[in-house]
Amino acid sequence: MRIVAIVVVLAIVYYIYGRNGDKTSLQNRVAEAQAEAAKVMPAPQAAQPPPTNSLRAPMDRTRQVLDQVKQRNGKGEF
Repeated sequence: MRIVAIVVVLAIVYYIYGRNGDKTSLQNRVAEAQAEAAKVMPAPQAAQPPPTNSLRAPMDRTRQVLDQVKQRNGKGEF
């Protein structure tokens, strides 16, 4: 009988707080947290445009670096 009474009391408490819980206050708290997080987070950086040919760009950069190494070595020794 005690268990039944405890379950009934818990059900009543859950029903009262579940139904009467201020849902807008939860939404307000979430909005405040998001606004606070936005203040802390840095501004998004502008996206760099992709290279004209995304498959060719790494090869071009590799060739550029190899040319720099050749110039630095003097006689072109690799």
